[in-house]
Formats: sequence, structure tokens, C-alpha cells
Amino acid sequence: MEQLLLSLRRPSVGPEVYEEDIEFQLIDVLDVNIPTQNCLVPKDSQSGKKAPLSTNYVLFGITRDGQSVSTVVTGFRHYLYAGTDTPLDPLELQLKLSLHLGFEADGPTPITSIIQLPSTYRSIYVFRVQKRHIYKISFTDKGLYSTIRGFFLDNHIYNGKYGLRADKFELYEADLDPTVRFMVDTQLRGFAWVCIPKERYTPLPTDAPKPLQTTMQIQLQTEYTHLVALNYNDPCYAINAPIRVLSFDIESVSLQGGFPDAASDYIITICSSLYILTQSTADTPHANIALVLHSCAPIVGADVFCFDTERELLLAFNYLIQLFDPDIFTGYNIDGFDFNYIFKRAEVSQVSTHSLPGFMGTDQLLGLMLTKGSSSYASTLTRSLSSSMTITVSHLQSKQVGKRDTYEINCPGRMSMDILPNIIHNYKLRSYTLNSVCARFLNEQKDDVHYSMITPLFMQMNTAAGELLPTALKIASCLSSLWRS
Repeated sequence: MEQLLLSLRRPSVGPEVYEEDIEFQLIDVLDVNIPTQNCLVPKDSQSGKKAPLSTNYVLFGITRDGQSVSTVVTGFRHYLYAGTDTPLDPLELQLKLSLHLGFEADGPTPITSIIQLPSTYRSIYVFRVQKRHIYKISFTDKGLYSTIRGFFLDNHIYNGKYGLRADKFELYEADLDPTVRFMVDTQLRGFAWVCIPKERYTPLPTDAPKPLQTTMQIQLQTEYTHLVALNYNDPCYAINAPIRVLSFDIESVSLQGGFPDAASDYIITICSSLYILTQSTADTPHANIALVLHSCAPIVGADVFCFDTERELLLAFNYLIQLFDPDIFTGYNIDGFDFNYIFKRAEVSQVSTHSLPGFMGTDQLLGLMLTKGSSSYASTLTRSLSSSMTITVSHLQSKQVGKRDTYEINCPGRMSMDILPNIIHNYKLRSYTLNSVCARFLNEQKDDVHYSMITPLFMQMNTAAGELLPTALKIASCLSSLWRS
């Protein structure tokens, strides 16, 4: 199986790639806070002074040849505007604000500048009372937005505590999402093309802080002013890179006869359809892979691999994700069920894995796959070496959908596009079962097996292949068709 997984890797990268302009399609953006230069520790244990943090951005993308790229973008300064009718000394205001943030007057500060804008600047909300003096506050750490807002909105702080003797402040552009601000100011768009001229970037140093390191094949660093957002109206940049999609479905036993419980009911199969979305092969699976517990008969059109233990099965699925390196996960309720179930079973089975970066050689990867890992399951599914894949649950209630739990997958460098919540949000159907959805949009149905029948079929060993695996593979294929439609 190891040889098949290694054959799914992306095209290799030669040294000449760093001698030309880099163009890639943007997949994801990750913000990372690290100590600013010359302040390598968060806090000096002797002086008690804090070291300011700087927000860097890591761009994840794919080249035209299908190679993966990560770019660390430095130098961006966040900002907001504060208006008042009182003329203030910008240097004094910067000092007071730095003290409020917990930084010493004679030490480094995340407030890089405060400048007074020309008197012609006005709020676009013309019905508001216009402030006579407007100041632009620039800072390095995106996490300071709320604290800075609190300073200017509380008269007891800026007047009572710090004695500014200023009239009431009005804030502008103070509640924007920091990553959205970065993308707007650099004119970046999701899934649009980005160019970095060859003389404007350098390879990311091997000793760079770990939060900036990724599993991508090409790793760069550049200043934000060197990013060139390419015109998506140009036919050359109106096409997609070879985006990789992994559609999957899991099946598990139900020892108690009810709905499966991750604490006790183990996974018996994970079926995946792998797609590479180029202009000519978008409708053809790159591979169909079935990972099965115990034994089963061969399945036409799929590579079937059998495992003695659930731990080995889960480990194989982890390595499949890392080596195929999908840009997008898709499935039906994978955010609400499949991912969470896999993570819980990996915890119960005490599965530990290796990170398999795309820049490693084949022999190195094979050596890692054959040895016991030391990393947690979720931490190796992201493209960031310092982040884990997480699931956030929130409760939603509305007249349109009633009471529902919504799930948000955070997997830096990859996207999860769950079909179920998108169907619920955009279409009003009598039923949202996968059978009904496939019949509505694809005019076909999956080969349905009720969850109460899965355990008896599995206990029949080889017979299970005649029922469960075609069902799971058909589900994975239908999911990809639904996603593309």
C-alpha cells in the first residue's frame, strides 16, 4: 500500500523554481503571531517587559503544474481611525496607548505610528457629526483591535487614567475582520491568482519560527507590498490550477443496535474518491480507494486494502490524506459526523502519526511510514506544522432551518466543503437524506444500506464487500458529483 500512496504525490519541484516568478492560485490564508524582530521572547523574565507581537500571513496555493506553495507575508500593518474635536500630539497619544497596552515608555511597542490625517478627511456617513481631527493608528498585532477600541471608547481611560483631555472619540474601520482587511488592502481574492516577482521573494529559512513552516513543496517569504493580485478577468487567470479534492465516507458498526457511538463502535471502512480538477479530467476519479477492516473480496474499479486493526486503518487514511495532499475535503455531513467520529476513534485507539511534508524525498517518507509516529492524529492533517485540525460547534436557531448545530472545520491550508449544510441553506427540500438529494440533483440514488444492517453484513466478512464497499464507494462518487454541480 505504501507504494500506491507514494504514487499519489504531487509533481516534484526542481531547484529552478526559485529562479522565476511564482504564480499560484490562492487556496487559504492563515494568520500567525510571532515576536517582532529583535524581540525573540514574549517576556523578559528579568525586566518584566513585554515583547510586541507581529501578525504575519501565510498564503497557501497551487501552481499551474499542481505543486503546492506557501508564502509567508510580512510587513503588513493593521490600522484603524479615531476622530475627535480636540487637537492631540500624535507622539503623546502613541505613548499613552502603548502604556495602556502594557508596554514600557522606553521599550518596543506594537504601535508603529499614529499620524494625523489632513483636515479634508471626513466620514462617509454624512449624517453623522464630523470630527475635526482624525488620527490613523497603525499596529503590528491583529489581536490588539479590541483593546485599542476599549481605550478610545472609554472616557475614564483616555481622560481619567491617562489625562489626554480629549473630547469624545469616534472610531472608523475598527471592527473589520483582520484577515479580510489584509486581503482587501493587497487586492487578494479567494481562489484568484497571485504573482510574486522572482527578485521579490526568498526561500523560507530552515530555522524560521515553526508557526511559519508548512508541509508545502515550495516555501517562500516576501513583503506584502510585493504581492501582485492578477486580473481574474484575464482568460489566462480565469482557469483553475489542478485542485485536488478528496471525497470520503465512513461506515462503522453499531454494537448496541442504535446509531453508532464513537466511544465503543469502531470504524470498519473508509472509502475515498480522489479527484484532480483539471480542465480535461474533472469528471474522472484519479483513484478510488477503500480501506477495510479485516478481509473482503476485490471490488471492480477500486483499490481495496485490508487491515487487521482499526488503528492500522485510521493510520492508512491519515497517510492517504497527507500524501495525496487534497486542497478540498468534501462529503455529506463530514463536518458534523465523519471528521469528529474519526478523531474520537483515533483517540480511543491511541493512533499516533508522522507528519509527511511534501518537500521530503520518497525514501524519507517511506522510512517514516514504516516507523511508529509521535504526533497526534489531527495535528498532521493540516498544512501548518504548528496547528491542529479543530471542529467548532455553534448552535443556530432561525425560522428557515429551525434549531440546528453548525460545525466549522479549521484546517489551515485546506478547505472543508460539506454538502449537507449548503443544501439545507440554499434549497428547501422535503427530505435532506443523501438518497433524496442525489435523486433531486443527479437523477440517481446511492445504493442504500441502513445503519442497522451494517453490523450483520460486516460480521459475514467477505459478503460485506458485496454490499458495504460498493455502497460507500457510490456515496463518495455521488458526493463529488454533487459538489461539482
